[in-house]
Amino acid sequence: MGVKGLDELLGPLRTPYVLLISGNPGTGKTVLASTICHGAASKGMKCLYITFYEHKEKIFRHVADLGLDFAGLESRGLLRFARLPVPSGPDIKPIADVLTSLVAEDRFSVVIIDSINPLLEVVEPRTGRAWLTNFFYNMAEAIGGLLVLISEAPPGTGAPEVRGLEFVADAIVVLKQRIEGGLVARSLELRKVRGSPVALGEVPFTIGSGGIRAWIPPVLSDVPPEGEVLEFGCELLKRGWGALRRGQVIYIVYPPDARHPLAGAIPYCIAVANGLRTLIVSYRYPPGVVRELIFKRLVEFGMREEEAREVFERLFKVVSVNPFGYSVDQLLALEVEMVESENPDMVIFHAPEVVRVAADPRSHARELFNQLNYLKSRKVLTVRLSSLTDEQAYAIESAMSDAVARFELLREQGGLKWTVLLWSRGREPYIVSADELRKCVLEAARSLGIRSGTAE
Repeated sequence: MGVKGLDELLGPLRTPYVLLISGNPGTGKTVLASTICHGAASKGMKCLYITFYEHKEKIFRHVADLGLDFAGLESRGLLRFARLPVPSGPDIKPIADVLTSLVAEDRFSVVIIDSINPLLEVVEPRTGRAWLTNFFYNMAEAIGGLLVLISEAPPGTGAPEVRGLEFVADAIVVLKQRIEGGLVARSLELRKVRGSPVALGEVPFTIGSGGIRAWIPPVLSDVPPEGEVLEFGCELLKRGWGALRRGQVIYIVYPPDARHPLAGAIPYCIAVANGLRTLIVSYRYPPGVVRELIFKRLVEFGMREEEAREVFERLFKVVSVNPFGYSVDQLLALEVEMVESENPDMVIFHAPEVVRVAADPRSHARELFNQLNYLKSRKVLTVRLSSLTDEQAYAIESAMSDAVARFELLREQGGLKWTVLLWSRGREPYIVSADELRKCVLEAARSLGIRSGTAE
């Protein structure tokens, strides 16, 4: 269908095929149909777009804003647009004859009718609708391709206005939208898919450049295996964590009002020591701030400033995301897209506690666990660098992690002292002072050749 995500869900279509798209006003039905039409025509398959309401100029202008060039496709003879009069009485045979004539004028691979409601509203409830159902079935057979029917759901309901057409449709897609934190969150429900073992019933989608894109959340049927062991060299970390492997999850947590610089230095050192291409997603700081923090830590490891900048450019990419600018579904989709685009060896999520505030607590744990397993399946070492905002969040995050480093600031004899609790699965928790750990990290960095900016 030319719709990323939806194609992966439905798999290859065996024509003739009837797709019924339903939804309330403004949910994106016309955009979805236009994306399908544009995708087919761009590949040389002719598309016929039929409407009863919208003017050609309006639709062409609207889809052009999304990067869909209907005008260009029309000039090349790959797109035909037709606007028909709305039927005024129960006799829809004249309109049916026009539809039949239009379809017969050329060999169209895709025919879109936007929408079928004017026909459904005027036909006789029983015999007329049965006749109309049979008419659409025969139309799909006649074109031997994809017939897309758009149905406007009654306001205030999510029920598709099909009235018997569910028996003709090979797939029924219902578009929905809701307000989440003041933002529009859109989802696509697969109400029916004939002959396809679809496990997901509803997925998020977005409207943007290129039309509609459905986002398949990372859901795995099992917990994937981990990758090879990573080098580090710090005996204290080895004592607390044992061997680190690609695909594992490290949770580093610190007080929100006292952030020890060593918390970020540990994953930076792991990245440089093993030559890991690292994507840093910060929910709090802009890229420039994160960049300077990494430079500072690398110089502490013994690098000259020019070496630190070269290592940063070679191994690190920083992206800043405001989680309150997206729905949770959109944010998850964005993170997956970044991982697929950058293909990193390690991902550092900085300040994920901000995301937790924006997310629905009922679904956040499930979405987080699926995301971590998805990264594990790609053998990506994941680091979640977070402030400790509440113990329940800490319990959930640490339960999903393979290794934990918890920085705590204690009052002692009128002063302050940092301690670090280290834990890894299958091992006893181990507590060290931050000074001991810092010394170990610096020694490990120099012993592994980080001074020269190499991992050899």
